[in-house]
Amino acid sequence: MFEQAGIQDEVEFSIKGSHIIIRPVREQAGNDYYADLILADLIQEGYVGSELLSKFREKQQALKAAVKTMISESQDAARHFEGSDRTEAIFGDVMED
Repeated sequence: MFEQAGIQDEVEFSIKGSHIIIRPVREQAGNDYYADLILADLIQEGYVGSELLSKFREKQQALKAAVKTMISESQDAARHFEGSDRTEAIFGDVMED
C-alpha cells in the first residue's frame, strides 16, 4: 500500500476542513513549495495586489511559528516519552517490530 502511494520513509500531512491529507514528502519540499501553496490558497480566496502581499506575509509568519511550535512539542514529547502513548494502538497494524 505504501509503495503504491509513493511513500518511502516520510509523509507530510495537512488538514483541509474535516479531512486529514497524507502524502509522501517531496524531495524539494522547501519554502518555495509552501509559498506556492499559500499563494494558491490566497488567490483562490480572491486576494489581489497589496492585500495579497500582506496576507501572504501573514501566512508565511504563521507557518514559521506553527513549525517552530510543532518541533518544540515533538521534542518535548520525545524527551518525556514513557511508553504509554497511543501510537501502537493507532498505528500498530502498520508498525515494524
